[in-house]
Amino acid sequence: MINTIDHLIIAVSDIQRAEKDYQSLFGRYASCRGRHVELGTQNVIFRLLNTYIELVAVDNTANTESVFSNLIKHTVNNSGDGLVGFALGSTNIQEDRSRLLSTGLDMPHISRGSACNEVDGKVRSWAMCLIPPENSRGLLCFLIQHDDVLEIPFSQKIPAEGVQRFGQIDSLDHMVISTANAEEFIAAFHLGLGLGLKLDKTREEWGVRQLFFRVGDNILEVVEPLDPKRKPPKDCFWGLAYGTANMEATHQRLTQDCVEITDIREGRKANTVVATAKSSNLNIATLIIGPQMLTTDDCNN
Repeated sequence: MINTIDHLIIAVSDIQRAEKDYQSLFGRYASCRGRHVELGTQNVIFRLLNTYIELVAVDNTANTESVFSNLIKHTVNNSGDGLVGFALGSTNIQEDRSRLLSTGLDMPHISRGSACNEVDGKVRSWAMCLIPPENSRGLLCFLIQHDDVLEIPFSQKIPAEGVQRFGQIDSLDHMVISTANAEEFIAAFHLGLGLGLKLDKTREEWGVRQLFFRVGDNILEVVEPLDPKRKPPKDCFWGLAYGTANMEATHQRLTQDCVEITDIREGRKANTVVATAKSSNLNIATLIIGPQMLTTDDCNN
């Protein structure tokens, strides 16, 4: 059963700089650092409450290259840092592969992977299976089943002087993909892969059709522009929204850490407030969402 968006993959050119940027954004230390020796890449992981974020760069000290390392290199050379893929978590990857094969998808064989966490020395391992690009709208997407997902520790909070303890980023609120064809996206991810489509709504006032898929505790938002001139030539990753328990404290912490961020404003979702991170975002449109805080006047009404 596919039960989560297991993790997101962000291609970066400079892994040390990218780690510092996301430490500033999240207010958290990295969970893992390591290398994919067989792939010729290196990574840094930040584990949040409902998923983890994996920063990946080409390992220039390795003598190995792969399709994956070439994708990372091509992305950063042509577009700079950015979101390049995501993994769907499976509780039984053998059964999920068999199920998808029975629907006509040409699923490759399951492969094994492992990595040593340079932070604590522990080795973690997993099984994975790539979803063919023709069945994922050309997006990098694969199934993964960890032998023990808890081997990736939660990212610890970085103490911030004068800031409330709720000033860190806690979770991924949702991921946004821009599509050229919502119907075909539904066919691929809902009818094909079995992701739950929870909302399909056209917003004439915003000029878009929105799809919302729920995958466990994660939300995948897909947007198709109504104006044909605004549609992307192919489906692409557009942005990320992160959740915080206290927007005011998060905004204060980011400002103190010299992260450029917009003023707090009312969110589109009821009883939420949002702000946009303009730096430390690894070239990804990044929204931070938190609950609207009650004032004394609100409580007295």
